[in-house]
Amino acid sequence: MQKIRSRILCQIKRGRRYRLSIFIVFTHLQVLASVFLIASISGCSSSDVRESSQQGVVVTERFIGELPCEGCRLVRADITLKRDEESGQPDGFFMHRTRVDAAEGNVSSTLWGGWRQEQRDDATYYCLEARPQEITLQLSEEGERLLWVPPDPGQSDEELVGFALRQAEPLL
Repeated sequence: MQKIRSRILCQIKRGRRYRLSIFIVFTHLQVLASVFLIASISGCSSSDVRESSQQGVVVTERFIGELPCEGCRLVRADITLKRDEESGQPDGFFMHRTRVDAAEGNVSSTLWGGWRQEQRDDATYYCLEARPQEITLQLSEEGERLLWVPPDPGQSDEELVGFALRQAEPLL
């Protein structure tokens, strides 16, 4: 009788474990399904790297990366370029920059102002009207990067070549 009773208890315990295992698996499936649903919905609502108006004009572009710096190791730059919604003409820029390893430490500042777009030698240039000196960037052929252009075209400092800003999603 004792053996039968212990077998019955064992089977009951196994049944509970079995039910508990099914419950845990089912709960994990629900969580995974929820995560998948949220990921697929957010994938549908994510914006393009460029924010466009109804007329197809790219209204906001954002580029982030590093630029050269006098008096520090480099400048981390985050540039947002705005265009007029109707005409597509440049309508101002906003640049957050951090001077890395400057004498005063890492120093952040903000620039804003006007900018213009120029065509020279089959290339497109964005000229930011910053003080004390204008910043000129060349748009890459694929349009996804801005390449830094030295202010003095005769400058041959090889360390200054290769600074680029890559396209990023506009913040607002």
